[in-house]
Amino acid sequence: PAQLTGKVGRQGDLFNECALPSLDLLADPPQHSQQKIDKLRELCDRSLLAAMIQVVTGKRFEDKVASEYHDLDPEKVAVYSTVCVFESAIVFKKRGIEQEDLLQIVSGPYAPKPSLQTAINRLVATRFLTRAADGTIRCRQRTIADTVVDTVLRKTPDRLGDVIEFLLKFYAQYAAGIRDNDDPYRRIMIRLLNHSLM
Repeated sequence: PAQLTGKVGRQGDLFNECALPSLDLLADPPQHSQQKIDKLRELCDRSLLAAMIQVVTGKRFEDKVASEYHDLDPEKVAVYSTVCVFESAIVFKKRGIEQEDLLQIVSGPYAPKPSLQTAINRLVATRFLTRAADGTIRCRQRTIADTVVDTVLRKTPDRLGDVIEFLLKFYAQYAAGIRDNDDPYRRIMIRLLNHSLM
């Protein structure tokens, strides 16, 4: 029993340290337990990915992500930033964006240039982004999207502001006349407008 108490105490300390209330699978209702398990899994996945990158490259995870970002040309930065903001748990938390939507968002008020399509294809070829089975474009890992937003874009508020502005304009344009709250364009617009970052 003393050993069990010690283990539970250390588990509680770990959860408190990571801003998680302690996990008691017997006492917690299933939905609360699942939320805590998901948060713990996300934390472990991030730590594991960061550790693997550090071991392989010899660089801190955040430094490696920032370095890769800064090595991109301006069109790739526009595309990559948009996908990262769209997918980041810090900002938006949606997995995948339609390629046509991405082209329109990054183009702003102008018609998409063929070079933007090339930029998307190069980002997919170099594995910065992936193309999911449903055809949507995704960041290779949500942890990386979070890190790009947190360690790169928040330090360049003009870039982050441009991405948010283009996202808002695009979804407002498509969702303005839609009254159905289940429509994906309307849901995305509402989430963007209600986000604390706004």
